[in-house]
Amino acid sequence: MRLPILPFCISSIGAASIVLGPWASAKANPVTVTLDGFNYSITSTTLIYIDSRDQFNATTMPWLNNSDLAKTFATEVGGELGYPNRSGRYGPYFSWSNASFFTRAWVFESPDTPIRLNLRGFFPEVYAILSVPPTPVPPPTPVPPPPSGIIPGGNASASNPYSTTFAGGTLVVDASGPYATDYTLGEAGGTVDTNGNIASFNGVFSGSGPFGFTNTGVGGGINLSADNPYRGFTTINNGAVVLINGSIASSAGLLVQSGGTVGGNGFLPFTTINPGGSIAPGNSIGTLTAAALNLNGGTIRAEIQGPQVDRINVTGAVGTFSGTATLTGFGGGGPWPGLSYTIVAAPNSPDFATPGSLMLQPVSVPSALLNLGTTLIQEADGNPRTFDVRWQPRNGQGATTSALQLLGQGGVNQLATAGAFDRVFQSLAIGAGGNANNTGAPIGTTGFTTDQAAASGVSADFLGATAALLGLTSGSQLSAAIDSLSPEPYAAFQSVGLETLKRQRKLLMAQAGSCRATGWVVRAEALASGKRSPSPWCVFALAANGSSTIDGGGGLSGYRSGVFSSFIGVEVRPGPGWTVGLAYGRGTSSLNNMALTNASVTAGVNSMSFYGVYQPTDRWNVRGLVGYANFKGNGSRLVAFIGNGSAIDAATNANGYNVAINADYRIDLTGPTARTPVTVKPLLGLAWGGYQQLSFGELDGGPLNLQVQGHTANSLVGTVGLELATGPIPLNRSNTTAITPRLAVAYQVDALGNDAASRSITSSFSSAPAAGTFITQGQNRGVNAFVVDGGVDLKVAENASVYAGIGYEVFSNGSQFTYSGGVKVKF
Repeated sequence: MRLPILPFCISSIGAASIVLGPWASAKANPVTVTLDGFNYSITSTTLIYIDSRDQFNATTMPWLNNSDLAKTFATEVGGELGYPNRSGRYGPYFSWSNASFFTRAWVFESPDTPIRLNLRGFFPEVYAILSVPPTPVPPPTPVPPPPSGIIPGGNASASNPYSTTFAGGTLVVDASGPYATDYTLGEAGGTVDTNGNIASFNGVFSGSGPFGFTNTGVGGGINLSADNPYRGFTTINNGAVVLINGSIASSAGLLVQSGGTVGGNGFLPFTTINPGGSIAPGNSIGTLTAAALNLNGGTIRAEIQGPQVDRINVTGAVGTFSGTATLTGFGGGGPWPGLSYTIVAAPNSPDFATPGSLMLQPVSVPSALLNLGTTLIQEADGNPRTFDVRWQPRNGQGATTSALQLLGQGGVNQLATAGAFDRVFQSLAIGAGGNANNTGAPIGTTGFTTDQAAASGVSADFLGATAALLGLTSGSQLSAAIDSLSPEPYAAFQSVGLETLKRQRKLLMAQAGSCRATGWVVRAEALASGKRSPSPWCVFALAANGSSTIDGGGGLSGYRSGVFSSFIGVEVRPGPGWTVGLAYGRGTSSLNNMALTNASVTAGVNSMSFYGVYQPTDRWNVRGLVGYANFKGNGSRLVAFIGNGSAIDAATNANGYNVAINADYRIDLTGPTARTPVTVKPLLGLAWGGYQQLSFGELDGGPLNLQVQGHTANSLVGTVGLELATGPIPLNRSNTTAITPRLAVAYQVDALGNDAASRSITSSFSSAPAAGTFITQGQNRGVNAFVVDGGVDLKVAENASVYAGIGYEVFSNGSQFTYSGGVKVKF
């Protein structure tokens, strides 16, 4: 009995697929074949055809009576059910035609070939059958169409957006980087969430909807570089930083809420900055242009570097103008005193700026010079249609001098040096104000250019050194730097030069006319026997060394000085009552240990002096001297905290001139028969000294080298004194050895000691004509001096003697200790 075929029609062999099925049979796990919309679970069973013909029907074998279909199933099943027939040669038989004693079938032959066989039905064979009835393949789950835009709740990622049209949803920046996609803002608008990343949108935002910016992450920012023609309102919300380097000028308006920031160098529509919101022009220092501006309690964040400043140009009106302006140094630079910084300019606006419009907050401006020497003011230019700021000198003259005065360091030299820098600041305010002349090469991180420096009368290097001075962060650093920049060591050395000339006068005048005997400051003419040498000539050598401590006052530095003088000379008596002498001198003079700066000056001194002594009687001595000295000096100073760190050296040259006259009168305190005569001598003297410093320039200090003008310092010293002395005291019977002690005191007045012109020099910075010249004073010894000298002469032979002495001098501005000695030889 033939069973009817299952109710499905195969007009042609369709595509099929095969999977392992969930059912099992006695022979093998079922194999599922999908064909024409149905799943067939095929297994295998062992049958003897002639005994089981009732199982060969369309229900268990749907390929029956269809050779092609049987072949298809055989092919799809392949070897999945194994090769149980003919000793592993054939797979299960797909029987498709039945006769009385045989059947026809397709079978899969190992390894991979389907063949058709005629099978006798007397033997058990393995046949393919269905394990369960076929089931229809379920229809696929429908995939919804993509949304028509970026919708609320359907956030899109910037790196792979599912739409480029905003429909009220949010585009999340999922990775930092550039994005070139164009977007359209539908009527519902859209939002960009920075998500803590840094992104540059180089594509165009167009459309009519509103546009918002948020930031659900930490940090990050968005840059819009294109001209964006969208027309909706723009809002920058808390945490979002948006740089407009293209344009959003076609937007209906821009509102920056608390925590939001707008910046860049682009173009904005009517812009409102609410409390907590910020507008920060530029990407570094730059300019934003807005159609109109309302600063409604928000903050303007401006960066400053030299003459450069962030700026907001407003083409229309500025309405509300209240809030805060934070002022920050940029790129290692910062603001400079005296420069006006215009931050908002609105030439077409009604007046909006006043001297108290905004609260000013300097940030990262650590300059001691600015903080101590200036007051930060606004509306300095007097134009109510601009908002500008300026660091104005407190004293109205200069920031550097103001700072030092506030520090209590307003000495004459400090103010003179500081004034030079203030003139540089004033020149820069003219030559580079408003960032004028900004061509040429940049000068370090100052914000200035080489052409601006040239226009202001300073070299680029000097401008850099001035920037370093401006960058000092403490008052002590600023004060030390100004002190070390002063040429005060050279001014003070004039006093050392005058003292050197004074020591030369004193040493020579003390021995003048007494080469044949012995003597000291005010010489006693010790005549042991009244006999004179038959020879009129006498050779002598003497030397003295003095060490002084000079106290500073009135802002002038104290210091230590040393003077060493030595002479070798010849003295002759050309006639009765007259003695003349000629002496060549060598020595050194030095200045060091300055209280306010690390500097020193030393000089080698060569001199020639001529003197004469006139004795109208045996009690009177009148002495006169003229002399010349040459000082070959070397100066060295170290500039504190700024400059190149090298010592600044100078080779100096000066001439010294001496003219002196004094007179003493001997009064005998013992009788003519006394074994050891004792005398006292009153002394009067007058001397002029001139120290002529020639002009010179320093070396090795780069832009901080000084050019010092020539100058002559003068002294006019009057002396009144008294000397107590004895005649030679014999130390042996033959009188070939004798000792002569003496003690002298004197009071001296330098009539020019308080003359500032005699202790000053005029200097300038070689690399900064704009700094001009400035006068610097050096501390001198003052007007008054009290001198005590003591000594002893030792006659060692008939024609030779040696002597030694010490002295102490107290003067108006310090003290001095000296010691001396010499040798006299008669021939």
